[in-house]
Amino acid sequence: MRLAILTIILVHAFCVSALAQENLAQENSAQESVADKELEIFKREVKKRFDADQKARWDLIHYSKVKSQDPEHKMELLKKASDIDGENVEWLRKLIKQFGWPSSELFTQPEREQFFALVLHADRDRKFQKKCLKLMKGLEAGQWQVRYHRLLEARLKLKPPRKVKLPK
Repeated sequence: MRLAILTIILVHAFCVSALAQENLAQENSAQESVADKELEIFKREVKKRFDADQKARWDLIHYSKVKSQDPEHKMELLKKASDIDGENVEWLRKLIKQFGWPSSELFTQPEREQFFALVLHADRDRKFQKKCLKLMKGLEAGQWQVRYHRLLEARLKLKPPRKVKLPK
């Protein structure tokens, strides 16, 4: 009789343990699924912001090659690029404050370059750029390639961009 009761208790404990492990695995899978979705949303947002950033810069480059240059159009293009940079700086600042510097193993090389371009173009907030450099350097070796550190260090050694009065 004791053996039967002991067997029932052990079988019950085993079943409860198996169910608990299955539930935990399902919860972990659901959490990973949410994290994967959030990461994809983040990657799409970086790409969207990078594309807008690059388009604004290419528009300025194209403008400089046109022979009949309209000063008002130039100011519009400069304002657009400046507005995009400002929005990106605010977004990056909030993102980094909330999550820290993104881990490089989560991103492909092109995605890292897009993210880094947004930081590099944050010239209006050199204090923020210095913080980003410190965060990058604080990561384990290999997390972000040294060339990113060097590019941002070189950018910070340049004179700050002169302020241009833009139309409102």
